[in-house]
Amino acid sequence: MTRWQTLLGAGLLLLGAVGIGMFSAPHRPTVGGPIVETRATPPHQRPIPFEEHHPPPLNPPVVSRPYDGPPRLAVVIDDMGQLDPLDRRVVALPGVVTCSILPYAPHADTIARLAHDSGKPVFAHMPMEAVSGSTKTGPGTLYHTMDRQTLIQAVDAALDRVPGVEGVNNHMGSLLTADLDAMQVVMEALARRRVGFLDSRTTAQTVAQAQAQSHGIPNTKRDVFLDNEPDEIAIAIALRHAVDLARKRGYAVAIGHPHVETVAVLERLLPEIKAEGVSLVSATDVMSR
Repeated sequence: MTRWQTLLGAGLLLLGAVGIGMFSAPHRPTVGGPIVETRATPPHQRPIPFEEHHPPPLNPPVVSRPYDGPPRLAVVIDDMGQLDPLDRRVVALPGVVTCSILPYAPHADTIARLAHDSGKPVFAHMPMEAVSGSTKTGPGTLYHTMDRQTLIQAVDAALDRVPGVEGVNNHMGSLLTADLDAMQVVMEALARRRVGFLDSRTTAQTVAQAQAQSHGIPNTKRDVFLDNEPDEIAIAIALRHAVDLARKRGYAVAIGHPHVETVAVLERLLPEIKAEGVSLVSATDVMSR
């Protein structure tokens, strides 16, 4: 081998090493945007941890569609009433987005009224007891140790704090939603108030939706959690999964939270989804009895 061939080979190796270094830099693209540096999310904007690392699996989706209309997607944003600026961005999202408000959050009344006045459906995000005693469910939590009258009063008090409430879904609740006796009482209270129920399915052992059905309450269940991973790419993938399910089954319910990443993805993708012929609807619109 000649000397120039040796030098040429060494140069190619050096260029290859430089190229690898350039393309392995710790940057990742956001969905639909330029390459940006990933920044740490401030503590007050970090997602509330789910009770289970992986949400419980649902039954296989029904392929046959129940009606001939366009696919319907119900997007529900939980935990509202805590972070006023982000909540206002949720209320301003294009199309129908269900705003589920923590009854005892500091801005609950303000955000509920703003959402209602803006034509957004309003739910109460009802705090319910979790399996883990260390899990903070917040004030107004419903516990399985409450007697019947105390549970009913707690449900009524929570609903009274959310003006314009149309429905309820559980905040946490892996213990309470699996307790048959407690769920019978809770659904009795909801039936009296004539509101619908969305089972967030924080446990595979939930009996909440079954009890809603037995009490004649309009009901449905969560299909997709959008932001188990607070990452725009992961959130966009989860949202597209919900859209695919809606196309196959006729409808889907996706639950997210008022995080910077989630709101950014919804602001960007909801107009696209609507333009593709998917109807954005309230969670009450996909409920059955």
